[in-house]
Amino acid sequence: MKCRGDEDHMVATASIDLSAKLWHVRRNEDVLMEEDDDDDDNDDDTTTITNTTKNTNTPYTISEAHHLKGHKARLCSVAFHPMKQHVVTTSFDHTWRLWDVETGSQLLLQDGHVKETYGVGMHPDGSLCSTTDFGGVVQVWDLRSGKSACHFLGHAKRVISSEFSPNGFQLATAGDDGTIKIWDLRRRKQFASIPAHTKLITQLRFAQGSGDASEFTGNGQQNGEFLVSSSFDGTVKTWSTRDWKMLSTLRGHEGKVMGVDVLGSSGESSGGGGGGVVAGRSLLSRLDDFDSGGKTFHLVDVPPHLEPIPCKPTFFDIALNHVGEFPMEELQMFVDEYSKEKQEQQRSGGILGWFRRG
Repeated sequence: MKCRGDEDHMVATASIDLSAKLWHVRRNEDVLMEEDDDDDDNDDDTTTITNTTKNTNTPYTISEAHHLKGHKARLCSVAFHPMKQHVVTTSFDHTWRLWDVETGSQLLLQDGHVKETYGVGMHPDGSLCSTTDFGGVVQVWDLRSGKSACHFLGHAKRVISSEFSPNGFQLATAGDDGTIKIWDLRRRKQFASIPAHTKLITQLRFAQGSGDASEFTGNGQQNGEFLVSSSFDGTVKTWSTRDWKMLSTLRGHEGKVMGVDVLGSSGESSGGGGGGVVAGRSLLSRLDDFDSGGKTFHLVDVPPHLEPIPCKPTFFDIALNHVGEFPMEELQMFVDEYSKEKQEQQRSGGILGWFRRG
């Protein structure tokens, strides 16, 4: 279940009944005012609300907005897009789908996985979406084109959870092999591998910054201070995002820990569809930014700066650089000598040639 955090609250749920649902969450005062307006406009004083859960003792009324149908097997995960206009669902039918929140219509169907699709993560600026499957594959999709941007291989078993870092440059994944893998989205390769838990990891969450200056790295990029993981081994662990070392272990559950989330100082959850555009800048405008983490690196331009140099012309230079005219007379003399020598060799060949040489 995911909740869209705006004034007109909306909840998304995914079920094993092959469908997902979107729910409107409104204050009872707002619903009562709308009903009063409808009563004034209609002669009939009765008002019918279908698929609605209303309790006068609570300040909220929940009503079904859309019923999302299309998947051929049980659903696993659901996540809102950071722009709050779309929602993504994953399913055991090896597909993930993108839906329109306002109309409930399907916008995109992608079947790029060969195993059951489970986890889903949304990039903070909304340009990318990550999905995981039971074959150990992590796919990163470009939502602007609906095509795969890259894929990562490295997990030995099922991948259950994927989470983009708040700065948008890294992707964390975890699953049945008990390891957390950090992927560099710019270099498109594995950045770190953490032997985190002894059993299946159920969920990952980055700590979202509140926007204070102290929570920004040296190059002005917001970064999660730590990563939290939950597992079937009954523990919750926190990891530093600077060196990916364990900070602490939370113990107390007597059974499996099924999920975890982080509530920042701003009062907003780190889960869901990301935190919007980081520091007011999109991912494309931040591709050249580099956080050294306090270390000194000797960087070079790639590709290096090239300067033209004079080249020595050759007879077989295809471009004919600096070659005025071909030496036709010398070439003709060479051809004539070669032809004459060839003819003499032919006349001196065989048995008659042996008698002539004698």
